[in-house]
Amino acid sequence: MRNSRVCQSSCEKQKTPRPSPVLITMILVSTLLALVLNPTCAGQTENLLYTFDGTPGTPSGSLTQGRDGRLYGTTHIVSDSNGSIFAVATDGTFTDIHEFVDTYHDGYDPRGGLTLATNGKLYGVAYYGGGSCGQGTLFSIDLTKTFAVVQEFCGTLTGGPSYPPIEGSDGNLYGTSWAGGTQGKGLFYRYSRSGIDAPLFEFDSAHGKLPDGLLQGADGNYYAVAEQEGSHRCGTIVKFTSSGTLLHYYSFACGSRGAYPSGPLVQASDGNFYGVTYQGGDTSSPDGLGYGTIFKLTQDGRVSTVHALNGNSDGSYPVDGLVAATDGKLYGITQGRNGSIFRVGLDGTYSVVYNFASDIGSIPAARLVQHTNGKFYGATLYGGPLGYGTIYSLDMGLDAFITFVRPTGKVGQNLDILGQGLSGATSVTFNGVPATSFSVVSDTYMTAVVPANATTGPVAVVAPTGTFTSNVNFRVSH
Repeated sequence: MRNSRVCQSSCEKQKTPRPSPVLITMILVSTLLALVLNPTCAGQTENLLYTFDGTPGTPSGSLTQGRDGRLYGTTHIVSDSNGSIFAVATDGTFTDIHEFVDTYHDGYDPRGGLTLATNGKLYGVAYYGGGSCGQGTLFSIDLTKTFAVVQEFCGTLTGGPSYPPIEGSDGNLYGTSWAGGTQGKGLFYRYSRSGIDAPLFEFDSAHGKLPDGLLQGADGNYYAVAEQEGSHRCGTIVKFTSSGTLLHYYSFACGSRGAYPSGPLVQASDGNFYGVTYQGGDTSSPDGLGYGTIFKLTQDGRVSTVHALNGNSDGSYPVDGLVAATDGKLYGITQGRNGSIFRVGLDGTYSVVYNFASDIGSIPAARLVQHTNGKFYGATLYGGPLGYGTIYSLDMGLDAFITFVRPTGKVGQNLDILGQGLSGATSVTFNGVPATSFSVVSDTYMTAVVPANATTGPVAVVAPTGTFTSNVNFRVSH
């Protein structure tokens, strides 16, 4: 895509009406940059640009929606900064939450973003520092900016954590470390209320090296990709029980079959799992390594290529997984050239919806997140007027919805619901069964008790501003 100045002169020559534009908005710390992405440029505007200046670092990892509707993220270590935690509202208002100054205690260089847990706290990991071992920390922070180190990576839990843990259906936190284990290839671990348990699984050459973030599937098991090694030395997919028992693993065969998977898997509406490989696919590339693939893992363990990127119109080198959106499509990012955002259907239909320009951000840092207002948000590592990255949003015209902090629970348990326009809500239904008890805490957060006779399916909230349906099914466990 072209920037607005070039595109505007082209659009002035067009005589026929055009469809509604796709809007990409660059939220740059405290101001809003709106970019219309329709190649016809209808209605395109460009606002004043503001960017990270490097003082709190450069953006790293995905953004996470909090109970207050803001998006929370982390910055890498840059220059004299040890990294930070920040919040940005959907109107672009930016707030520094915490800076990693006490590197001996807090750790430093937080990576991968943050995870919202059902206790209202955000959890993340610092790659370095923390106590005498210096192998990183697991930390928490709440909306009052109270920061705490909950565990140091040391001893049997060796470190190098690069993705925040996720909250499992049992209420424990599960995560991976890149360089943990006796072989330094990575660990799968659990953090319980009483502290870190013994590491659940230690990666080795056969099962992969450098595991990325986790996903808990609808089957209750945990899925991860390891970026390197495996049988063909091109990375793996691994599947575990909550106790760390290895159920299945797949080694990428390199070449046309894909190489070097990146980022967490996502489970789509068809029940299958999807992800990306950084290389592989089109081996006719000049280096013969390919431009990356999008792949599918079926529930019975079969892996196939959904789309192989061509390095030109498709972009190249997809990273950090995919997000399953409310339109039934999967969205992701590439880092070739300045980077791009793409959309792919479960049938493999592929299109690039935006190509980044360096003056508004380049090299997207992590996978997109879809906010409950319907828009996508993400960050770039570089670009912007000062070159230290930006935060952006992509508006595809999708409707607002509700989502869950944890998409599973038992009858009688409280369900945490995120959304917008929730004030004055009059009903909550679980797959058509009314909840007899719910509480609206704020316009962006409410709770509801899972009613008797509830079954797995969508949750709907009726509020004065409309009826909002969940983006995923809530799973009723027994």
